[in-house]
Amino acid sequence: MKYVQVLTYKGRQMWYLDAANKDEKETLAAWEEAKQVLGREKEGCLAVIDARNMPMSVAILKTAKEAAEMPKGDQRYRVAFVGMTGMSKSMAQIHAATRHVNAHFVDTIEEAREWLLKEAERTLKR
Repeated sequence: MKYVQVLTYKGRQMWYLDAANKDEKETLAAWEEAKQVLGREKEGCLAVIDARNMPMSVAILKTAKEAAEMPKGDQRYRVAFVGMTGMSKSMAQIHAATRHVNAHFVDTIEEAREWLLKEAERTLKR
């Protein structure tokens, strides 16, 4: 895989989607890889999506929505978006809320990892 990697952070496995600083073609390819990963994850997953300077287009939004539909409403899937700002962030927040995606928006990869770790621990305590 070119855009999606498995990371281990403080003993927890997390997916990392590198969509930062890519053009539209590469961003679409990254989201397609994300869909492949989600299609294989049946027990949920933690994901960091690096969206710093990610372009927005109708095609990218459509592909990202398709990826979000896969785990729709399943609270075992958590995603932290890094670096989204302005209208892109607002649109993603609205989309996540309407699709019942457990998403959080942060400024750094470290913040994303920490939030995902806390969410995973919170779920285990239930």
